[in-house]
Amino acid sequence: MKTSSFTAIALCAALLVAGTTSALVTNDYFFSASYTVLQFVVLATAWNVLGGFTGYVNFGTAAFFALGAYSSIALDKLFEAPIALSILSGTAVAALVGLGMGYLTLRLRGVFFAIATLALAEVLFTFVVNWEYVGGARGAYVILQGRPPLGFRSFVQFLFAIMTLMAAGAVATARFVQTSTLGRGLAAIRDDEVAAECSGVPTLRLKLVSTTVSGGLMGMAGATFPYFLSYVEPHGVNSIAMPLIGGMHHWAGPVIGALLLGGLQQVLQVNVSADWNLFLVGALLVAKGVTKRFGGFVALGGVDLSVGAGERVGLIGPNGSGKSTLVNCIAGTVRGGGSIEFDGHDLGPLPPHRRIRLGIARSFQIPRPFSSMSVLDNLRIPLLYAARAHPLLQRSRGHETEEAMSILRQVGLETKAGRLSRELTQVDMRKLELSRAIASHPKLLVADEALAGLSAAEVDEILAILLEMKGRGVAVILIEHMMRAVLRFSERIAVLVVGRKIADGPPETVLRDPAVERAYLGQ
Repeated sequence: MKTSSFTAIALCAALLVAGTTSALVTNDYFFSASYTVLQFVVLATAWNVLGGFTGYVNFGTAAFFALGAYSSIALDKLFEAPIALSILSGTAVAALVGLGMGYLTLRLRGVFFAIATLALAEVLFTFVVNWEYVGGARGAYVILQGRPPLGFRSFVQFLFAIMTLMAAGAVATARFVQTSTLGRGLAAIRDDEVAAECSGVPTLRLKLVSTTVSGGLMGMAGATFPYFLSYVEPHGVNSIAMPLIGGMHHWAGPVIGALLLGGLQQVLQVNVSADWNLFLVGALLVAKGVTKRFGGFVALGGVDLSVGAGERVGLIGPNGSGKSTLVNCIAGTVRGGGSIEFDGHDLGPLPPHRRIRLGIARSFQIPRPFSSMSVLDNLRIPLLYAARAHPLLQRSRGHETEEAMSILRQVGLETKAGRLSRELTQVDMRKLELSRAIASHPKLLVADEALAGLSAAEVDEILAILLEMKGRGVAVILIEHMMRAVLRFSERIAVLVVGRKIADGPPETVLRDPAVERAYLGQ
């Protein structure tokens, strides 16, 4: 089949799919999940042009994807550019960087080229983190306003249609490259570059075309990402596994791999990470119909929340939505209605000190250290009183000091062990709060606004401590207003508004929920 015919058929099929699904499907999660899978198709196809057709492994996918995304953010901040212009700009910028990277690095081969692409990704990450105009380390919001164009019911449907067309275009481009004279030359380079050069193949020129096309397609995939997620921060993207599974030497391989892996990821993300995860891994915390009134004010109006063992859950909502009240009900410092079970135990009649011995630890929104004690003694308290509920942790006198120092080393406070806790800085006070919770050997840690008032670098320090809890099998509920941190941390997000839960699910799904956009993000 001629390339022009294939391209026309692919684009017509994309238009048909986008139009039909938009007319028949009303569930926005379908479009959100499908957008993500199609984005993987574009990224995997783009990677395969260089990695599969040419044989040069590229670990810099995140860099080119970010070039497209941050080009869109810059244009949006500059003059609220239309999406079409953002896509063209992101594609062009990433293609030019791909050309430049190829010229500088393609004389390297094998592992040395791969290392060079890693270096490019790191350089770009550092640049973006320090470029305040596009949000820097804090991230940036890009929220579409007004009504969706072309009669679409929602912006996520509109973006799905765009990504469908881009996926068709990327696949058509890859097929053209493979079946053309260019593709045969790239295949020769992949098999034996020296022999290809000696056979008349202008290897450097063809490799430059390959890096340019690959980079441009990756940038195109990233250009709509800020509009889709509404919030973007520096993060990694991986597309290597998909061509490996589907096949690297044919244009259809990355498509098959992306559909298989991307589709499976979406199915598992919506099912396993939430309800099925609780079934497979085990429900550690199950709160049902939790209510709390303060006089005539309803702080919680029947909230359900489940947390699986080792799960990371973000709990967000406007001020006064009931987040801290829910935490207090779980920890036992406030008694409310409904039922709360933890690890098979009914928490209803238990006071806070019994609950922490079962494995529920918390930090406070405003740090509450034992101000007359040293940092070290602050940790001795939970080690002596909370951790002793665990039979294997019975110890002779003095062993708690050794363990306390070990915890302080983990959070970077070992040099301040002898100082009074009230003398600590704000970030060190937050670290002490978390250290004291860790010292109780929890199964569940509730961090109540543990990042409040911290700088970007300090936020990263605290997040690193919280993320380490996953490796210990500890579930964490993070209550936080800083969306950058919540998205980076959470496997699942629950949203409270005026004492009721309005959303619960994977981060990208929750952020696209119209109710969340209206209530929390200000739309």
